[in-house]
Amino acid sequence: MADERLKIDANYWRVMGGVTDDSNQDIVMLRVDPVTKRLKVEQSSLVSSVDSVAVVNAVSPTIYNLTLTNANTEYSQTLPSNTTKYVIQCRSDDDIKMSFTSGESGTKYITIHGGQSYWEDLIKPSSLTLYFQSSTAGVVVEIIAWTA
Repeated sequence: MADERLKIDANYWRVMGGVTDDSNQDIVMLRVDPVTKRLKVEQSSLVSSVDSVAVVNAVSPTIYNLTLTNANTEYSQTLPSNTTKYVIQCRSDDDIKMSFTSGESGTKYITIHGGQSYWEDLIKPSSLTLYFQSSTAGVVVEIIAWTA
């Protein structure tokens, strides 16, 4: 068998892969149909039918720098409707709270701790607005959103 170690693509991203379900636990690349760009999937006897999975291409990045001017105040950033991937981090070591619903960034949220990042990949939202706040004034939220 050919060497199936995960490679780095032209954009310096590691390709997607998996580990075999046996005692060897070999690392293997996932195979994509060269014409349809869909993940090749073999039918399992446990499933009546399997359709290929569309691979979402993220090709155009847009950078947003959202300043949370006042502490404990909600700010929003709307991402493009064709966003397929995004990454969020705080420019400083401050924690930020993020929610997907207006008015909930102080009650129902996830915390992105300073020095860490949060991302979503392979998404196809019809619309996407993110809501943020921080207990520290002047925090800058850095967002990169990729569109297809």
